[in-house]
Amino acid sequence: MSLLRFLLITVLGVFASGCAMLIPGPGLDDFPLSDSSFLSSPMILQQKITVTFGEKKIALIGIAELASDRIKIAGLTDFGKRLLMIDYDGKTLIDEIEPMLAEYFTGRDILLHYQMAYWPEAALRNAISSSEWKMVSSPELREFVYQDDVIYKAEIDKVLPDGANAKVCNLAAGYCLKFENLVIDK
Repeated sequence: MSLLRFLLITVLGVFASGCAMLIPGPGLDDFPLSDSSFLSSPMILQQKITVTFGEKKIALIGIAELASDRIKIAGLTDFGKRLLMIDYDGKTLIDEIEPMLAEYFTGRDILLHYQMAYWPEAALRNAISSSEWKMVSSPELREFVYQDDVIYKAEIDKVLPDGANAKVCNLAAGYCLKFENLVIDK
């Protein structure tokens, strides 16, 4: 296996799973999903996603199609090869992940990272209300607390007409995902 392929598999696993398979502790398995019924009109976001783990950085392209009844997310390499597809209708999650990556993460993990950064506070609070997770929030920062420890931090950098730039960090595992919206020429 080439070094580049190994790094891609490792980084995507870290990106998507929150290191749940590599580092014991609170993972995303018990963090409840939220639906997207709050969306008033559909939108498509194209983003550069930079995964940082220690000194290593790798950039990917993400495309999210968001509507009140469905969420679709695709993960692509920089040359356009689809590595994953997530489709969530608020009840059922379907994911298609390249076999070499599937052992490292699930579509559910990816969707939860995305929701931590982009879903409205009220939708997230409603989703976690019956779990052990708590959220402390301000307009620029969301902290997700599990058993009195801040595990995830979502920083909202810049609000844009079609979304926001954001960074989600897993403080327990030591990695961050930075989402930067790319402009689509219309």
